Amino acid sequence: MMEQAVVTPGTGGLTRFVASVLLTVSCFGASYYAAGSARHSTFSTLLWRYLSLATAVGGLFGVFSIIVTIGIGGATLVAVRGLFGLFFIIFLALSMRELYYQAPYRSSESDGWISLTRARRLETIFMVIVVIEFSIAILIGLTRVSQTIQLFASLGFTLYGVSFAHSMRNETLSSGTVIDSVLTYTIAVLLCIGIGFAVESGAVVGLPDTTIDSAVNILTVMGASFLISLIIRLKQNVEAVK
Repeated sequence: MMEQAVVTPGTGGLTRFVASVLLTVSCFGASYYAAGSARHSTFSTLLWRYLSLATAVGGLFGVFSIIVTIGIGGATLVAVRGLFGLFFIIFLALSMRELYYQAPYRSSESDGWISLTRARRLETIFMVIVVIEFSIAILIGLTRVSQTIQLFASLGFTLYGVSFAHSMRNETLSSGTVIDSVLTYTIAVLLCIGIGFAVESGAVVGLPDTTIDSAVNILTVMGASFLISLIIRLKQNVEAVK
């Protein structure tokens, strides 16, 4: 019988359930208002679409987290949850990339520490590699391997998104604007979810289950809280541009 491919929620069942519900609701809410911004905003429609897609995937990650927490399904559902978690992180990182290249003060897509064309090419290569390796490891039951892939892929794409945010913080960006708020809250969500998802594979580096559960629960709730703040700002933006 195939072993579970990722670390499943452990002893803090009720806390994990509540955290997953909060994440699910806040993700779908953020996706709705990001889609509204894409329809009405004059700034980088692609940014809002990436953000809407990222949070919609995050909502599905939350749904499968709830299912896994209450003990429905086996390794297959855990694996599907893992893929949604990875793509939640990946699409959040891509939102940061899009925000970086579409900033009003940037003159061209090649004006940055890496060209947009090269960035997209590298993203595609890494995403394909991660998905193939992760899927193969799951199918043949290599739990340790899939955990290691989850650990490094989530940290890698989190750092990738953070690198764009850091570059933007070092450039001219007016505080208090919609874009500044989106940057602040999205990177906070990315850090919480990315680190939390990596910590789920902490058994690879010897972390005890209780530490993993506690850290993941805290980071999930924090991520949901930042998403709620993002929802408020996106809602204000949609109402302002209608």
